[in-house]
Amino acid sequence: MATKRKSTDGQSSSSPKKRFLQSTKYQGIIESIFLKNFMCHSRLTLRFTSTVNFVVGHNGSGKSAVLTALIVGLGGKTSSTSRGTSLKTLIKTGSSSATIEITLRNSGDDPVRPDVYGKKIIIERRITSDGQSIYKIKSEAGKVISMKKEDLLTILDELNLHVDNPLTCLNQEMSKNFLHSKNETDKYKFFLKSTQLEQMSRDYRFIKEQRIIIQDVLKRKEQIMPELEKEVLEKEQKFKDLATLQELKHKVNDLKSELAWAHVVQLEHDTKPRKRELDRENLKTPKYDLALEKCLEKEVSAQKKFDELQKKVKEYQHRVKSLEPQKLEAKKAYDQAKANAKVLENALGRTVRQKRETLRDRQELMKRIEELKRNAKTDLEDEKRKREETLAHLQEKNRSLSAQLKNLNHQIEQFSLAVQQGKEDSRRLRLEEVDIQQQQRKVKQIISSLSAGRNDRIKLFGSKMPDFIKKIEDAWNRKKFSKKPRGPIGACLAVKDATLAVPVECSIKGYMHSFVVNNHNDEKLLESLRNSTFSDQERSRIAIYTVSFTNQVYDTSAGKVQHPTFSSVLDNLQIDDPVIANCLIDMAGIESVLVIPNVQDALKTMQHNRPPTNCSKAFTGNGDEVFVDRFYSNQKGAASRYLKVNVDSEIQKNKELLNQLNSKMQKVKHDIAAANDVVKSNGHEQQRHERNKMSIDDKLKKTSVEIRAIKATEDPQPLDVNDLEEEVANYSQQLESLDTVISQQTQQSQTVSTHVEEKKKAWNEVYASIKDIGENAEDLTEKINLASNDLETAKAEKVHFKERKKKHLTSVEAITAVIRAATKNIEDSIKKAKEICPERIATRRTPKNIENEINQIIRRINHEESNHGDHEAIVREYHEVGEKFKEIKRNIRWSKKFLVSIDQYLTDRNAAFCHLRSLIAMRCTLDFDVLLSQRGFKGKMQFNHDDQLLYISVKPHDNTLLTNDLRVLSGGERSFSTVCYVLALWQAIESPLRCLDEFDVFMDMANRRVAMDMMVDMALMQDQKQFIFLTPHDISALPNSKSINVWKMPDPDRGQTRLPFEKTT
Repeated sequence: MATKRKSTDGQSSSSPKKRFLQSTKYQGIIESIFLKNFMCHSRLTLRFTSTVNFVVGHNGSGKSAVLTALIVGLGGKTSSTSRGTSLKTLIKTGSSSATIEITLRNSGDDPVRPDVYGKKIIIERRITSDGQSIYKIKSEAGKVISMKKEDLLTILDELNLHVDNPLTCLNQEMSKNFLHSKNETDKYKFFLKSTQLEQMSRDYRFIKEQRIIIQDVLKRKEQIMPELEKEVLEKEQKFKDLATLQELKHKVNDLKSELAWAHVVQLEHDTKPRKRELDRENLKTPKYDLALEKCLEKEVSAQKKFDELQKKVKEYQHRVKSLEPQKLEAKKAYDQAKANAKVLENALGRTVRQKRETLRDRQELMKRIEELKRNAKTDLEDEKRKREETLAHLQEKNRSLSAQLKNLNHQIEQFSLAVQQGKEDSRRLRLEEVDIQQQQRKVKQIISSLSAGRNDRIKLFGSKMPDFIKKIEDAWNRKKFSKKPRGPIGACLAVKDATLAVPVECSIKGYMHSFVVNNHNDEKLLESLRNSTFSDQERSRIAIYTVSFTNQVYDTSAGKVQHPTFSSVLDNLQIDDPVIANCLIDMAGIESVLVIPNVQDALKTMQHNRPPTNCSKAFTGNGDEVFVDRFYSNQKGAASRYLKVNVDSEIQKNKELLNQLNSKMQKVKHDIAAANDVVKSNGHEQQRHERNKMSIDDKLKKTSVEIRAIKATEDPQPLDVNDLEEEVANYSQQLESLDTVISQQTQQSQTVSTHVEEKKKAWNEVYASIKDIGENAEDLTEKINLASNDLETAKAEKVHFKERKKKHLTSVEAITAVIRAATKNIEDSIKKAKEICPERIATRRTPKNIENEINQIIRRINHEESNHGDHEAIVREYHEVGEKFKEIKRNIRWSKKFLVSIDQYLTDRNAAFCHLRSLIAMRCTLDFDVLLSQRGFKGKMQFNHDDQLLYISVKPHDNTLLTNDLRVLSGGERSFSTVCYVLALWQAIESPLRCLDEFDVFMDMANRRVAMDMMVDMALMQDQKQFIFLTPHDISALPNSKSINVWKMPDPDRGQTRLPFEKTT
């Protein structure tokens, strides 16, 4: 049961606040709402006052259902309520329909059709279980006035009541989203929508769209103006014809004179194209001369480039030959430097060991002196005998160790040479491995290209060629080419004899990817398509040649090569397209190139004997190129890629080659591993022998020390150890000397190591130079072939342009003869025209046109003379059409002025809109700051109208920082900041209604009390506005006022079919 509590006013009647809160009736106030089977309510009626209303209840009591009913009942969408996805979800469970009835006040200064609706407007919306809804708009007496939603929207618009405005009805979900929103754009959109600035902006856009429509209509009217003007002129002509019969007769005579001279002008005009053609042809003569000069320059340049490349090849060969001694010398110097370094390293090691042994000998000798001093009384003879035996044994041992040391030095040297040889073999095998890998990549690319071209031959010419062909087809279908380009040339060719595919392909390999067009415009278009499809490196292979398209192949009988045994490239090719054949004849001269399978036969034919007539060069079965004075071998192998007959056999052949390379690669890898194993094994053996050598060397030194010690004590004198002490001093001097030697040898070793690196670097530089020269020489071979092709092409172009110049001169002579004959006819026509009219008449009309006009005027004269027609009707029609035309013309001028006025109006209104937006933003900013200060907060609102961004910053306490991310605030601080933002925006809107759902749900007690007081004070100060607040919290602390009404919602019994309702005061 919902209970109503009205506050009692405990203040005196003279209170200022009470005087301000004197209620005034305004239209748009919601007086009551009635719900039936809506959401959790079976039946509910709420009556609101025109000021402040509170709906209080626990969660689930149906408070938000009241706000949802207000939005849906006044035409709002279900999705905007955040309470469902469709209307049927709002019907109470177990019911088939729901009803919402809202009563609006229609009294005030500007009511809506008061004579029809009266002082109240009742809106009823019934929702059925199938998702349909029915509107009924009733008068105060309950009479249904309309059932259209459009009429409801019109009423709400006049009442300035927009439930879609988030500030009119702010629900929990929208408030929650705003609290957690970090997007400044969404905040700005919320500001625009809530202040209805967004609607104003849409209205301005609608006006601009209507202006464009008016402008289009005006343009169409202007388009029909010529037809109306033509009609006016026709009527005017009829009007004038009544009084111009005599004038027409004079005009006939004038037209006859004009006709005589028109014949002259016609002849002169007909002669002008021939003269222009002659001028154009005369202008072409220097162009042909220039083209021939360019061809000659191109030929000279190509010949020069060819000679330079030949010279470079010889220079590379000479440089490689000259670098070989340097390579050997550098290698020898490098090996010698390594040997010297090894000698110094061994010497240093020996000196270090000698120092160690000398130090040990000195220590032992000093011990010996001490021992002699202790055993001064020992039997000297017995000791002498023992020393002699020991000395003999040590000398024999010394000789044995020296022999072992010599043998180890020899073995160490052998292992060192074996290690160096193994490293050289491994380096050579790795270079061979890199070479095989490059060959494998090339063969794989060929296999991939052949496989792609098995079903589509175009793919043989590159993966991008099908796309290029498709672009050409599209351009041809759009009529951009005068004639469809032909190409690639290689795809238009077939070899008659498969065994001759290699030489034939080698002879025209520079043209296989090329295309042929009809004129220079087609050439420019095809170049743009080519540049958009291929990369810079790829497009260099795709040349474009301009050849006049004909259906006949050139007659090559005069320039064709003659040989009884061998045939030309042209004879070995099957070419179905005459354009392709003519292009290859012009550019490649295939009719003058012989195909000779055997190399010896080719050399014999071209160089040993007199070359065949008209033969420029020949190609052998391996693709070698043979000239009269030179020979070029095909370095890329005897294989045909584009003209082969059996693709599968070529793929199989390349796969076999790939298998051979794989086998070779496996063998090389095995050899590399074996060489590394040998190097590793020999290195280990060398190290082991060096360790044995050091051990034997140590033993030998020790034995020598013992021998020297025994010899030094051969005839000892009792207690006389002066000699031994002198030897100790000698050892000390020897140690100092050895330290000096070690320091010198260390410095020498470092110097020699640097020298070794320099020699190694010098050898590597010479080796790299020879390798670079070899790679450059390989590149030059291809360049020489290209240069040779360019040279032959230049010669063919020179012949081509000579023929064209000859044809051009013949054409000039023919045109000149035609012009002379036309000039004679013009002189005769001028003589006849002067007989009719001595003075020349400058006319632009054709004789036929003048004759037609003369005949037309004569017929008109005859007709007018026989029957002038109704004079009054002609005059009346003439004036009516003229007035109509003037009226339309005036309307068009007025419409143009109106459009200008609209433009000025839109400009002014837009300026006013921007000014209003700035004022509203400024007011919101000031109100927001004032409202925050009531709780001790600080904050600011910063608007960026250009980018449509709104930055809200809040500082809850003095010891905190100002933040524009409300999510870092506590729940109560964030809710309080949101309430301040909503209240600031409320000051800027004109809607008579403000609904706020659970505004204080996240606030603590202090923030809730301050926010409640702020909202109540604002509501009491704005008695012309209606406020509805929904809250689950206790509001007993509200001030007592007759303007504050409270509806308390009980916890509903979900099982009951009807809610008990009771109103209490």
